[in-house]
Amino acid sequence: MTRFHLQHVPLDTGGYDRGGAYWGLGDPLYWYGPEENFDKAPDPAPDVPCAYGAPMGRRSHPGNMEGYFRALTRDAAKREILRDIEPDATFFDGPPKAPRLHLEMHSTLDASELPAQCIEECSASGDVTAAVEKWCAALGVTVDEDDARTYVRAFGLEDDEDRDLAGFVLWQACCQIHEDGLFCMEY
Repeated sequence: MTRFHLQHVPLDTGGYDRGGAYWGLGDPLYWYGPEENFDKAPDPAPDVPCAYGAPMGRRSHPGNMEGYFRALTRDAAKREILRDIEPDATFFDGPPKAPRLHLEMHSTLDASELPAQCIEECSASGDVTAAVEKWCAALGVTVDEDDARTYVRAFGLEDDEDRDLAGFVLWQACCQIHEDGLFCMEY
């Protein structure tokens, strides 16, 4: 199990870090690395080069897992490390907070916004009830109840008070993303 440092790399309005390396604009930039590589972390001091010459992306060599990537939030960055780099990773400031995925009418999702395993398990043939329940809990899926009931009725289904609305919407999202690459909650 690897314990990671995770640091936000500040960029100026032109997309340059404090050391002058150009990263471009977009989602926040993060550096990650294991405890033994902390001396390579970007220095927060304004007059010290941070990432000059460092390539964007993940570098994973035995005993030397570090790199740069973009994520919307620190918790999203942690989840990305757990999902793509080191499933057993821990972090010096604790685990990521549980994600929350709230869907309402006209919400859209694509394959980058759901774990590939979620899409695969929830869109598989056969009974996927257990997979949908597991992923609803793991992703913290919630729905606007009125919008979800309208969405369900658009499929010609009865308005069942016991229907798991969040589960139905997640199942539909995974199936549509699996088939078309995109989900939009519309009727």
